[in-house]
Amino acid sequence: MTRIAALNDWSLGSSEEDDVGPTREALEAQATKYYNEAINYLAHGNDEQAHHHFSQVLQNPYVEKVCRCVRLG
Repeated sequence: MTRIAALNDWSLGSSEEDDVGPTREALEAQATKYYNEAINYLAHGNDEQAHHHFSQVLQNPYVEKVCRCVRLG
């Protein structure tokens, strides 16, 4: 159910079910950031940090969802 309220109306509060987490765009941006950092580490020969950042990309909820869809497709 959608509710509309003024931005400065604090009387409604928020319930646990209204907290949906980060948006798809935020998750994509986070994955892109980790990917770019991993590439940069790789280019500078820091394989350990690159591996860590690539792992972070693969653990991103949005990327995990996309991977599941590709595997099922």
